[in-house]
Amino acid sequence: MNRVTELLKEYGPMISGDLARLYEKTYGVSNEAARKAISRAKPPVKRMMSFKFDKNQIFCYLESQYMSERYKSSLLEAIKNHSKINQTVLNAFAAQGGYVSKCVLPAFTAAPVEKVQGHKMYKKLLEELLRHELIADFNESTYILNERFFENGNYGRAIGLELAKKVIVNDFNRWAREINLVSFEKGKTLYETPVFAHFQWCYTAPSYVQPLYSYKSEIPGFVIADVFFGKVASVEDLQFFFDKLSIIRSFKNLPKFFQVLLVDKITPEALEELKRQKVMVAILNNFFSDKYTELLGDLVNAFANTTAIVNKNPQMIYKLFEELAKGEGRYNNMAGDMFELLVGCYYSHIGCLYLKSKQLIVDLNGSYKELDWLIERDGKIIVVECKANKSPIGIGFVQKWLKENIPFTRRWLLDNNYNKNMEFQLWSVGGFTEEANEALVKEEASVQKYTISHFAREQMIAMGKKAKDQSFLEIMKLHFGK
Repeated sequence: MNRVTELLKEYGPMISGDLARLYEKTYGVSNEAARKAISRAKPPVKRMMSFKFDKNQIFCYLESQYMSERYKSSLLEAIKNHSKINQTVLNAFAAQGGYVSKCVLPAFTAAPVEKVQGHKMYKKLLEELLRHELIADFNESTYILNERFFENGNYGRAIGLELAKKVIVNDFNRWAREINLVSFEKGKTLYETPVFAHFQWCYTAPSYVQPLYSYKSEIPGFVIADVFFGKVASVEDLQFFFDKLSIIRSFKNLPKFFQVLLVDKITPEALEELKRQKVMVAILNNFFSDKYTELLGDLVNAFANTTAIVNKNPQMIYKLFEELAKGEGRYNNMAGDMFELLVGCYYSHIGCLYLKSKQLIVDLNGSYKELDWLIERDGKIIVVECKANKSPIGIGFVQKWLKENIPFTRRWLLDNNYNKNMEFQLWSVGGFTEEANEALVKEEASVQKYTISHFAREQMIAMGKKAKDQSFLEIMKLHFGK
């Protein structure tokens, strides 16, 4: 057993700089000799070559230690202390309970989405995190912290937090347009890939007001913003924002820009750092109102605890819809994202033996899917897929639902000893294209081992009338009209 192997076996995996100092102290050699010994070490010594650590350090471990508790804790500690750019990504997940949408994750990291000399691109950073199993695909639209390293969080809460952030940046855009700070139709918000100076933000918009607009070059300046919501923001939480600003402020020939941070609650230290960096800080209850932040908090709570609320007190969901209607144009169509909560309230009204939101299922290959609603009623297991799109669902989605989603879900139900009497429902506010509808009708008539049903808005209204669910009907007419 060589000396490097002996040290790793006794002290566990560690960063190469720490290993070199330990080698130097243990065996009484120079630091240079220690580093050479580490670089020449052969299996079972392993090195994480592609992962970026400060000062070109490398994470070292033994083959037998891979994915052990000691390996995982040591790697996370090494990232925290020696890989700030990767730590900002993990911080983004931690702030949302372990789940982040793929399209918005770049905004909460300090990696450029376009090539910048001397800086690792977001795409490369993401590939390394996936390869080393720190994060994983959760579904087509979302990444998850890998459960081999981290405990699963609350997926519903993560959805609610992202929805709140979407609302905040949309309403900030509305405010900026109304005071003529930005171009009326050119603001880009959270899910629209807002990019400025090669980095993704939560919001960008060109501005033609001075001093941002340049009369000399006749080019606009920009308003850029990031948002942090859901916990008290610390300096560490906001490091991604500080790092992005630090990098772009060094660029030459960049248009003038005005930076804003939208935040709910913040530590004194983080607020002081923002002031030091000359950032406009929009604390939400001051910028909008106390009622505004209370409603967003209620929204997050509704998604985090949907199952309990819909089963025990669905009136809380109806009340939330009522408050949205009083928003005077704010909350930018938040109701569409809450459609599945309304569907749950409908089933609560007509009565169920079992009603659960956001049921997570996984197959033997580790692939995840999430069921909007899993219901047991009248001796039948009902799986509901909810779509609030205003436009009709097309054949592409329907074919995937029929040929992939239903078989995947059915296998999971059978493997977990659920009742074999199953129904799969697709609720679509915008209805279905003619081709999609024909495919659904054909499948419904031919399938024998289970039942398929699909409902457009007209059928939903009829169902609400039959159930005498007045609250459901009022919300459908107010928020989901034709």
